[in-house]
Amino acid sequence: MKKPLYKRWYFWLGLIIFLVFVFPIFIGIASEFMDGWNRAGSVISDDSTKTEQVEQKANPYEKNWKKKLIKTKNGSFKIDKTFMATGNDEGKEWKELVMIGTYTNTSHEAEMACEYVSDRFDMTTTYKNTDVDIGISARALPGYDELYDNASKKLLRGQSIKCLVGFGPLGNISQKSMGSKIKIRILDDRLDTRYNTVIKPKIVKFQNN
Repeated sequence: MKKPLYKRWYFWLGLIIFLVFVFPIFIGIASEFMDGWNRAGSVISDDSTKTEQVEQKANPYEKNWKKKLIKTKNGSFKIDKTFMATGNDEGKEWKELVMIGTYTNTSHEAEMACEYVSDRFDMTTTYKNTDVDIGISARALPGYDELYDNASKKLLRGQSIKCLVGFGPLGNISQKSMGSKIKIRILDDRLDTRYNTVIKPKIVKFQNN
């Protein structure tokens, strides 16, 4: 009766030679193949990242918004201060998003700062997944009379003025949502697109006015 293969000495010798010398070669080939595959994948991924960066560079608002600068071919508005104003007017509560900054007219035609900003901002506030439209308002706030008046002055090309621009009234936003995040969509004259950003302004309360 013949011995089973596993009881023969040359079976174990062959198995040892395979595990020590041959099997590592297969492992090396497989690892090289996987490394090459991963490198190919990383190249594709890097290319897509570069494409994203190029697309972001093409949009001027990504960089400008960090500097609080709204800039298009017709002018610019450099934001110094943003807050949510609230108060009481003859027993009726009002709320308004306020931006204070410097408007510069770079167009050939005379423009008002409030018109420039209102034309380029499309704003909503989200509370319980409901978008509330914010229209342009021009409420005079106590202590900001001069800045309020400046927003309606027409400027010639190259002229600048510091002014206040108000967005409201926001009476249809509940008190619970005061101080909520405000989503801003900025119109881009050059690219005919919108750039979205989000701010969370602090609340400033005013006396009756």
